Amino acid sequence: MTKPTGVVPEKKSSSHPKSFRLNGDDIANLKQITAQVNAVSRSKVSETKVVQALLQLGTGIAPERIVKALKEII
Repeated sequence: MTKPTGVVPEKKSSSHPKSFRLNGDDIANLKQITAQVNAVSRSKVSETKVVQALLQLGTGIAPERIVKALKEII
């Protein structure tokens, strides 16, 4: 899969902690997605790995769709 222009290339490096504030609905969504992923996965998947996977999926989404989603949650 080719990455869109401007997307940071994947490189294996040490991780850097980054904090995000999530509201109750966001946390519930993350827990639900994680539970669904774990239901079909052979090994346990953490919420952090789910967020990383969602970020990877986001690189293939048109920016306009992301802006539309942002408008829906604001």
